[in-house]
Amino acid sequence: MRSEKFSATELISCMDPNQEHNIVDLMNSVEAALHIWKRKVRTIKQARTESKDGQLNKVLRGTFSKEGLIGLEKRQMLMERAESLLLLMRLKFPGMPQSILDVSKIQYCKVSI
Repeated sequence: MRSEKFSATELISCMDPNQEHNIVDLMNSVEAALHIWKRKVRTIKQARTESKDGQLNKVLRGTFSKEGLIGLEKRQMLMERAESLLLLMRLKFPGMPQSILDVSKIQYCKVSI
């Protein structure tokens, strides 16, 4: 999904609908990544609004990966790609079982972040 040439439609066209387990695993992975990216974007935005000069404080920097911070724009682009991939997967494979995140939301009466 980080590639500039990423295409959700091409990825979905290569999937075999008979391999339901692999499709559900991919959906679970994409949803988990999307959830994490949304939380990080919200944290970065909140830290920037609380900061006087728009820079992230030292404590916040330590909570992110060793690779360093991915730009806010890059994270938002990844979120959009993940959301479009999930939407296309749900449209292409409507009979798939619910993802772990969907089951958890139902079980604990939670709504999306």
